[in-house]
Amino acid sequence: MQDQHIAPFPEGDTPTRGIYVADGFGISVVVRSKHLVVTDGIGSQRREQRFHKATSGLRRLVVLGHTGYVTFEALRWMTDGRVGYLQLDRDGTILATTGALGINKAELRRAQALAQGDQTGIELTRHILRIKLEGQAEVAERLSGQAAFEIRSRIDDLESANDLESLRLVEAHAARTYWEQWTDLPVSFVKAHQAKVPDHWPTFGTRGSPYGSRARLASTPGNAILNYLYALLEAETTLACSAAGLDPGIGVLHADNRFRASLALDLMETVRPDVDRYLLDLFDGHVFRAGDFRETKTGVCRVNPPLTHHLAHTLDLWYELVAPVVERAMRILTGGTDTDTPLTHNNRRPNSALQRRSATPNLIRTHCLDCGASTEPMRKLCDTCLEAKRDSQRLDRLAQLREAGLDPAHGGDAAAKRGESNRSHQRAVAAWNATEAKPDSMVYLEEILPGLRGVPIMRLAEATGLSPGYCSFIRRGLKIPHPRHWMTLAGLASQPSTRPT
Repeated sequence: MQDQHIAPFPEGDTPTRGIYVADGFGISVVVRSKHLVVTDGIGSQRREQRFHKATSGLRRLVVLGHTGYVTFEALRWMTDGRVGYLQLDRDGTILATTGALGINKAELRRAQALAQGDQTGIELTRHILRIKLEGQAEVAERLSGQAAFEIRSRIDDLESANDLESLRLVEAHAARTYWEQWTDLPVSFVKAHQAKVPDHWPTFGTRGSPYGSRARLASTPGNAILNYLYALLEAETTLACSAAGLDPGIGVLHADNRFRASLALDLMETVRPDVDRYLLDLFDGHVFRAGDFRETKTGVCRVNPPLTHHLAHTLDLWYELVAPVVERAMRILTGGTDTDTPLTHNNRRPNSALQRRSATPNLIRTHCLDCGASTEPMRKLCDTCLEAKRDSQRLDRLAQLREAGLDPAHGGDAAAKRGESNRSHQRAVAAWNATEAKPDSMVYLEEILPGLRGVPIMRLAEATGLSPGYCSFIRRGLKIPHPRHWMTLAGLASQPSTRPT
């Protein structure tokens, strides 16, 4: 079996769309020579990345973990450079966020504080839930037409709801219908790892948690990924609220709680369907490894790196989608008097309706679907499994021909070609034996064979003139080729391997 080691973070990871993800233990974020220097990693696998305000293009620094330190000077550097800082714990809990603060608008925050008990809060809640239910209906179309119809029927009920409790009840009924369609969604794992995963992991499962009232305590990989993505969305919404001059903690739909950003949770409801759509696309286009997830001692499922890194790079998608929502909330809270667009910088259409845009995932498949070994991006199979699949297809085709009485390996031209090939090999062997002494087979086994394991079979066949089937035996150590081929094989063994490890 191939090496299934999964690196703790993608090697050579560089800022993607302005986002850099740091992970590991003993993480440090400091300033040296006017550069922000981020050091992270695990054990001997350490890396250091330097950023300058003028050249890096850094927009978000994401830290995954809780061991290490950030200096005051680094926080000042990020504030001056308008770089958002987000720290997540291993379970996706937001530990810290910093970002550029908006202008302190007393009238905006006063209106926000009063909204929960008046008609403005009801209007904002209705607006939020209308967008959310419309998005859920669109997503549900992919799962059940009947469910989508039922959710759309709930949108009309929003218009007749006259208080926050009635609005919450409509949303709860729609959510029940919506999440019932997700329960049996398949979550695919590579073939070699399917025996390693618990029986309940290959489906999305119920949205509620068996470990209590908190959906964050996921029992399946599907729910664990969704929780992680929601945590990223919450962080971006919190930063957007602060940048717009709103208080992230004073909500209307979610009750006040000293430990959460209630307004951020309110406004992110509009973008949750986009996150759900992203996850559906991910399920359709990606096959996971068992090592992408882990279970805690209590059975809670968590997402492992490097999958966490790939998911963290969706932050820019969620910011782009939530920014107009926050600006629209500002206008509703102030009765249309606040027309600033500090997030989208789009003052030309301040009263336009929110235009929803889909978030298309960058598929993160970088491993073989059969054995789980690392591959180049978007490749489905590694070289070994691809060759095995082709060999299987050739054998199936040969069996079909033989069953039809058309065996290409016997009779007619096939027999003549095989005979000529054998005679040619015998002449070459005899010529070599007449001039060369037979070498010790241990030379081949110790110095040549180990280097052949990364050489594609077809390259061996082309270089030696031997059949691909025989070259397969050679590479696996089942056959020792004639010494006349050793020099050629030694040359191939010394070349850098192109096969992923």
